Amino acid sequence: MKKVVAVLLIMSMCLSFAACANSDNSNSSTVEPKTESSKVEATPEPTVEPTVEPTEEPTLAPTETPKPTTEPVTSDNPLMNAEFETANVKSGSGDVIGQRGYILIDKSVLEGVTNEQMIEFATSCVDDSGLNWVSIICTDGTGVCFQGSMSMFFVYGTMDNEGGITDAGTTYMLKDGIYSK
Repeated sequence: MKKVVAVLLIMSMCLSFAACANSDNSNSSTVEPKTESSKVEATPEPTVEPTVEPTEEPTLAPTETPKPTTEPVTSDNPLMNAEFETANVKSGSGDVIGQRGYILIDKSVLEGVTNEQMIEFATSCVDDSGLNWVSIICTDGTGVCFQGSMSMFFVYGTMDNEGGITDAGTTYMLKDGIYSK
């Protein structure tokens, strides 16, 4: 038993010396080299600065608005010159279920529109627009309605306040490049 106690004492002493040796080394974190030529300098790790994307365009000091050098191009098509607007289409309960497009013109303007001008309007504003319907609304309460963004036909008649036909007068179909009844 004496041997066991002696071994335990020796082991605890060895552990104590080891702990003391480690604590002495922990106080000095750098070791000075003996000569200048053997001196090794630690290179600091590079720091990466986060990049911040600007959230807004920089604002510039107000300046005089430049005058256009050319006049805006206007079409000879009165339907294309009218301001094309969109509005929500709502269900009976008030939920938005789509959108509609329309222009407002005088009836005399619509009466003077050629077949080519109507086709240009239908191709540019109706085809594949994704709108529920597109209307040409005249100031007298009549007009033209292209249903379902399809330019193959339109209906002329009395309109409601959303550009839908309420009293259908005439349906025009596109065949061989001409709208006819």
